[in-house]
Amino acid sequence: MSTLLLHIGMPKVGSTAIQALLSANQDPLAELGWNYPDFCRLANHVELAAFASDHVHPLLHPSVKVTNRDELTEFQARFTEEFSVTSTGNWVFSSEHLASHLSSPEAVERLASLVGHFDTVRIVLYVRRQDEIAAGSHSTWIITGMHAPFDVQTHLDFPNRYDYRLIAQRWMDVFGASAVEVRLYPGRNLLADFATVLGGSLELFEEPAPANVSLTNVELEFLRALNAEIPRWEDGKPKSGTGNFANAISGSGRGQKVRLADADRRLLLEQFRESNEWILDRAANGEGLADYFSPPTGDDPGNLDVELTPEDYVALAARLWKRAANLKGKLGQARQNQRRLRRRLNAMDGGASR
Repeated sequence: MSTLLLHIGMPKVGSTAIQALLSANQDPLAELGWNYPDFCRLANHVELAAFASDHVHPLLHPSVKVTNRDELTEFQARFTEEFSVTSTGNWVFSSEHLASHLSSPEAVERLASLVGHFDTVRIVLYVRRQDEIAAGSHSTWIITGMHAPFDVQTHLDFPNRYDYRLIAQRWMDVFGASAVEVRLYPGRNLLADFATVLGGSLELFEEPAPANVSLTNVELEFLRALNAEIPRWEDGKPKSGTGNFANAISGSGRGQKVRLADADRRLLLEQFRESNEWILDRAANGEGLADYFSPPTGDDPGNLDVELTPEDYVALAARLWKRAANLKGKLGQARQNQRRLRRRLNAMDGGASR
């Protein structure tokens, strides 16, 4: 008997932490009976989503060196061959891109055909309150180069990110209702919760360090203004050579954790209320969390798109300057080492010729 455990996301629901846990703990996973793939070159197993996607996506497919339909066909054939190593044993994969990019029944069916040799397929989907996802998504969009202010309507019109029943049913329709396990995002207990999914406990694993960059509202607003001045996108595609400034400005100590206005929070949660009730009825870890999608609200205006002070601009610009100076110093040292090595090699060649 062979089993596939497929964690499909959602995005902004701790997928990076799960993938870091899996990558760092292959021996404990093997002791629990799981194989973890080394033929997928990226930790988030984007190859699975790239294989099954309906079309070539400008952000998804370049990561697997696919830019057109012919290259996609070649990639699908190559990946099918690589995936054949899973013909025996129990395997675990993780990719948040599966929930977000496989938005049609045909795409999910395409993936099902790839994994059809497994006796059992378990699909694990973590979900999170929509207002928290919206805040995280807005941050991600700014970090990747966007500069539009927060607009709740953009998120209300995005059912494939927020309508969890729609997403879960798409996978249930292909793999069967019993194969899809919906779990509520348990915050800091995420890795402990996922360890139980694997059939173990967190004590068996080495916990990874946090991986994602998290920006405060002040840092995010500074980056949004920077993106407007230094465009990082052109014709719908990311430009090369424009840099990513998020790492340089994070940790400044200025600002607060990003939060939506209560009015926007209410709009999101009300729009997806029926979907959330459906999810609560089926959540595998939902005991005692009947109010998970019902946070208290008042008149909090939120803190996105905050007006920066001159002190904010100076402090964050100084962090960029220090980072640039540090990188320049490292580059100079690397060039010096290169010249020193070249001289040694030349001396060795000269000695050999004599």
